Amino acid sequence: MTKKKAILIGNGVTSQLIDDYKDINMIEKFKAATGNLYYEINSLLDPYRNLPNKDKKSIVELLKKQNIESHHYQRYFIQQNLFMELENENIVSLESLMKTAHLFHHIKDFSYAKITLVANKIYYNEGKKDIRSINCLVDKEKFKNYICSFDFVFTTNFDTILDDVYKNEVCHLHGGFNYKKITENSSISINRVEHELSPEKAHLVWGRNPEEKSNKSKGGLHFPISFPFSFGSSVLERYLKTLENGDFTELYIWGYSGLNDDHINSKIRNNNYLKRTYVYIDPNLLNCNSTLHEKELLFQGNKDSSVYFSSWDTIWNSLK
Repeated sequence: MTKKKAILIGNGVTSQLIDDYKDINMIEKFKAATGNLYYEINSLLDPYRNLPNKDKKSIVELLKKQNIESHHYQRYFIQQNLFMELENENIVSLESLMKTAHLFHHIKDFSYAKITLVANKIYYNEGKKDIRSINCLVDKEKFKNYICSFDFVFTTNFDTILDDVYKNEVCHLHGGFNYKKITENSSISINRVEHELSPEKAHLVWGRNPEEKSNKSKGGLHFPISFPFSFGSSVLERYLKTLENGDFTELYIWGYSGLNDDHINSKIRNNNYLKRTYVYIDPNLLNCNSTLHEKELLFQGNKDSSVYFSSWDTIWNSLK
């Protein structure tokens, strides 16, 4: 019997193929679209960046001084990875911007909906998000052949690069501009549609943590319930179930960090068919045992499965 294989692709791939999707360029677009909002949110982390010792004790003490409960240290700085932002002079990603705005919402009530809409528009990128928009880093035919060599293709990206080259349906785990959320008759459904939707109408899954992302991926009931009602379904839930139960024995992970996405990582760990997971990472990290161990824990499933690490240059060089 032919062994099946799958690939999971994150924004680390798209950002190399379309420069507009690099974090630094998306942040610049956010600044241009929102005036002082970026700087207001970014400045809230300055007292934490300026701590002589950025340890748990010091951060918790500062949180308490700002009337923030101590358990938010674990929730935001560790689980949601804001601790890494303390090493940067400025916030470097849209998702970190959202997390920071929510952590300090009692200081200023930033509009989470507004930030999300601006982020949606940035990811729409004026429609330049398909295979025609990529640079010459890869040979398009080689790229197409590589993607089509997989039996399952999963992605957290909102662009349509993979859809333009893959032979079957691409599982967009976080939705995109061909996904619509419908609320009617007390039901919530998330469907894939053939036509492209605007940033205002498309369903893109953003979230401060895996739980919020998971909830935004679900169909079901909308409260308060009115009669008659029906129980809605979600194509995104179907994708996640395919990741968890798909009969592939190999999974290749390219450009996906796994940070703040344990609703996805847990599906990988739970897949009993999966025997080998190949993670392609920054070659500079291959000798960092602590980083490799942390990533292994993200994806390591049953005792019969193994995780292997390689340089992402292995793939990029093969596609030139």
